[in-house]
Amino acid sequence: CTLGVLLAVNSRNSNLGSRQVQGVILGSSAHVVGNLMKGDEILAVDGETATGENLPTLIRGSDAVGSRCSLKVDRQGQLFDIELSRTQMSDVRSTERILDLLETHERVIRQSQLPSHTTDSLLSSLQMILGQIITNERRRQAKDE
Repeated sequence: CTLGVLLAVNSRNSNLGSRQVQGVILGSSAHVVGNLMKGDEILAVDGETATGENLPTLIRGSDAVGSRCSLKVDRQGQLFDIELSRTQMSDVRSTERILDLLETHERVIRQSQLPSHTTDSLLSSLQMILGQIITNERRRQAKDE
């Protein structure tokens, strides 16, 4: 199971983790919700204070698909909460592959020599597909709760 949060390595002691978010995995709950960003610091998980040492265990939680996780996050002094669902890594990887494919198509379209109205139409279609994928992922995650 995963929330899709990538944590930074503690530069002072590589055996200890960090509370800082290094990134999120495409297609994961953290990506679909869209509120967690690189550089954010996770202060607590489900009300329990997070340290570099205990954060991976807290995030893993019960490790049950669909189980919810509440993160207290600090972004440059602003505190807020984020609710995420744990999802199967295989589901995340499938969504990630689709999103990567859409990104590749977007890049090819932008580099093409097609007329601008054709390019705009194709890019608009890709945005609609992306929106539908994100909506479906949100529905699936809500259903898993």
